[in-house]
This record gives sequence, C-alpha cells and structure tokens, in this order.
Amino acid sequence: MPIAVKNRRPTLDDVAARAGVSAKTVARVANGESGVGEATREKVSQIIREMNFRINHSARALAASRTYSIAIITGWVPAYYITQMFEAAERISTRRGFQLVLRQIDLAEPGALDDFAAALRRQPVDGALVTAPLCDDFALLDLLESEGIRYVRHSPLHEPERTDAVYSEEADGTRLVIDHLIELGHRRFGLLSGPSGHFSSAVRTRSALERLAAAGIVPSEVPIVQISATSGGFRASFQAAAAIMKAEPRPTALFCFNDLVAAGALAYLQSIGLNTPRDVAVAGFGNADFGLLTTPQITTVRQPNAEMAVAAMEWLTSPASAAPRLLTFPVDLITRASTDARIGIDFGPGDSVT
Repeated sequence: MPIAVKNRRPTLDDVAARAGVSAKTVARVANGESGVGEATREKVSQIIREMNFRINHSARALAASRTYSIAIITGWVPAYYITQMFEAAERISTRRGFQLVLRQIDLAEPGALDDFAAALRRQPVDGALVTAPLCDDFALLDLLESEGIRYVRHSPLHEPERTDAVYSEEADGTRLVIDHLIELGHRRFGLLSGPSGHFSSAVRTRSALERLAAAGIVPSEVPIVQISATSGGFRASFQAAAAIMKAEPRPTALFCFNDLVAAGALAYLQSIGLNTPRDVAVAGFGNADFGLLTTPQITTVRQPNAEMAVAAMEWLTSPASAAPRLLTFPVDLITRASTDARIGIDFGPGDSVT
C-alpha cells in the first residue's frame, strides 16, 4: 500500500477539488488568463493563496509547447537605461507568469551571432525586447524571426514598421535642453554625440542643430565629437570632452548624448580647473540616478524607459496584433545645477538641500 506523503506541494488537481472547478480553470486563474467569471476567479484566487499553490513553470511550458520566458537583448548591460527597463519589465513579467532573462551580445565579436543563435536554441524564449542599437541589426532580427521569436524594438532607426516598437520624444527632449541653455544666454555650443547608427544619437544631434539654427547659430560652426564605443563609456566620455574643449572659440555649453557622457564631461572640466556651470554648462539625457551624486548635479531629460518596457512586456505577453504597433512616450526636462548655479542640491521630493 502506497505511503501518503504529507506536506507535499499542492497540485492543480488539489486546488480544483477544493474549489469545485476544473484544473483548467485553476490554471487560467493562476496564469492571469481570461475566460473565468469574476466570482469564480476570486474564489479560486483565495484558495490558491490559502494553499500556497505555485504554478509549475516547467510542466506548464512543456504542456503548452512554450517557454514562458521573455528576453531583453542588449549590447551593453551596464547601460543605465537597461537597469530602468529591466526593473519595470521584471514586475510585469512576474505578474503575468513569465520569466525574464537578460541577454548581452557584442555583434562586433567574430562569431557572436552564431553563438547567440546556439544559445537561443539551448534556452529558447517566447519573445524579446531588443534595445538600441541592436534593434537595427537586420541579421539579428532575421535570426529571431527564423526561430519564431516575437520581438519589440526599442527606438529603431530603420524600418520602424517592421514590428512593434516603442519610442520616446527624443526631439522634444532635445529642444527643451537647447532652449533652456539659450535662455541662460549661451551662444557657443558643443555636442558630445552618441554612436553612429543609433536612433537616439541621430535624433538628438539633428534636433539640437536644428534648434540652434532657429536661434541664429550656424550649425557648421558647432563642434561635434562622437562617442564611438558605448562599451568604453567612462573613458570615452572623458576623452571626448577633452577633444571638444580644444575648439576655438571654446564652447560655454555642452549637450551630451546621455548622463554618462555628461558625467565624463564634468570630470574632465573639473580636472582642468573649469567651473560648471560658470565656465561651461553641461546637460545630459536619460535621468540616470548617478546624476544626483555628481558635483554639480546634472541637468537632464527624463526618458520614460520604465514605461516603454512595460508597454513592450504587455505586448509580448499578450496575443500578437494584426499590424505592427508604434508607441511614443513624452519626456520631461529636469533642470539642475550643472546648467544653472541658482539651483540647489535636490534629491527629490522632501529631500532638498539649499
């Protein structure tokens, strides 16, 4: 006679028997799926909590021929916006019964795409959020499509309607920064731009030059130094600032591709004895938390990376749409002491220092 095992994990059938419903109904409730009446959903949810029931993801994936895994694919994990996106995406994926994985790929490395393809076959995923600039690598996109993996692109530059994509108002954010600097009296600008082939870099640089031209500043006279290697961000930013400050006449305002570049510029300016913002104002983009800890704090644009990740995850964990969707999110200018010395230290609501 079999020995009963006490304190074993409850199964779908256990919950179903206690709730008086089918195991399929329990699975729908546990996975957050539709097709269950509200009263039944509440009853089953209560019993799931009481019995401390947890869905078996391996069995679930096997039965459904799915992995219930979503990947964020990036070329550089340390990028701050990746942290912002991952945190938000993790909350949504967990809530919807999916597991989130982070995949880094350096397509400049020989054989990187083949290695990535092999890794996908060993550990497949149902969908992917592909971040810039990888979202414009057609070989990578072709690979995902050949493996039957749905994907959402983050700020693609080319073929935006190839699939679902999320954007932020890059041009509006740039205009806000340039207008702010012009209002402070600046006429000599320098641009520290991002990598070529990067949507955000292209839009921010173009929009800055257009706004400067509208203010009567000749775009061809604005020095531009490009940060060519995102993986060498800290050193490259410092070196780029050193290069742009050799321009004649010397810029009094620097608009930087992101906050990491702005931090590198601040470090360089301080190293040569220049005061920010008295001698040179510095503005970034992205609202990275470390911009609150620099001296001075960095004026920036809040880019809604978390909201963009949430939208992407909601698409990827729901049935596919008939046509590609493009969603653009607004941005906000955050002025701090790196451009305006009158602004005191501010770490957020209720935590200001003047």
